[in-house]
Amino acid sequence: MKTTNDEIQQYARMGKAALLPGMMKMLDLMQRQIDELRAELNGAESRPRRVEGETKRGRPRKHVEAIEGRASSGWPADPAARSAEMKRRIKVARAKKNAKLHPRDINHPDHAAWVARMKKVQNSFWKKLTVAERKARLEKMMAGRKPSVKLAVAS
Repeated sequence: MKTTNDEIQQYARMGKAALLPGMMKMLDLMQRQIDELRAELNGAESRPRRVEGETKRGRPRKHVEAIEGRASSGWPADPAARSAEMKRRIKVARAKKNAKLHPRDINHPDHAAWVARMKKVQNSFWKKLTVAERKARLEKMMAGRKPSVKLAVAS
């Protein structure tokens, strides 16, 4: 069955006619939404800023007593007491700083004694190794290092 050009045009018109009711309905819905948005925006512009009884959004304000008395800062109001508190906090911070140190750290009070102990342990360890073990260990240590002299490339 061979379709003619007129039949094709008629099918195209029928398809377009079938789309029209749905498109008209969507236009009506969109127009209704636009009208509602315009009404809402016009009402919002003329409305007062805050209506009585409406809950306020956002972060709540601090209490006036806390703002005026500065009670929440953790520091006393008296200058002498503030100075004593500052000295106490510095002392605590230094104690914490020293408590975190390992004896291998140069700032640790027992660093020199630790170095002497480690030297003694390492010396005894190396003395117990045989010549072959020592040589193998040193070769492994040197293999990890980069050469200090740049090697010339043979041309």
